[in-house]
Amino acid sequence: MTRLLAVLALSAALVVPAAAQTPPTPPPAEPQTPAAPATPAPFPEGATIAFVNFPVILAQSQLGQRSGEELKKMTAERDADLGAKQKELRDLEARLNSAAGTVSPEQYSQLVQQRTTMQRRFQFDSEDWQVRIEQRNQELLRQFDQQALPIVEAIRAERNLLLVFTVSQGGIVAAHPGLDLSAEVVRRLDASAK
Repeated sequence: MTRLLAVLALSAALVVPAAAQTPPTPPPAEPQTPAAPATPAPFPEGATIAFVNFPVILAQSQLGQRSGEELKKMTAERDADLGAKQKELRDLEARLNSAAGTVSPEQYSQLVQQRTTMQRRFQFDSEDWQVRIEQRNQELLRQFDQQALPIVEAIRAERNLLLVFTVSQGGIVAAHPGLDLSAEVVRRLDASAK
């Protein structure tokens, strides 16, 4: 569950252009995650459950922000690479269109073959980039889990809680704001990073 929420938060901007004829699009604006309150409400006395919001923790912690920046950098690199390849493909298309009827059938056939090869290479490169970005995203999520989950468990033990669950936007209908441990997890994650 944690991984699913984190995947949604970190990979929202990772969309591979679908076809060779469309230029790479900039990643969409990142989804807005609810900010933790500036001054957290006090933890209710006697409470035995609490919750954390991992998209908020990812968005606000130094670790999550560094991971997001790394993925944005990879996405920009992918877009530049695929954009250059799409330009080459468009240039070849233009050559192919202007060559129609002006070159020998063999030369025209070679241009068509070259275009087909270039389109296949572009498709392979698009898929390869997507796999590489997804793999790196999974590595970053594992690192996040390795650092965040022990902190959540430490807070659970310190406060003698029976249960700490994870939520995302819309996951809770109503709850005392003091039960949200997200700000505490962010504070401890950032402190452990120093």
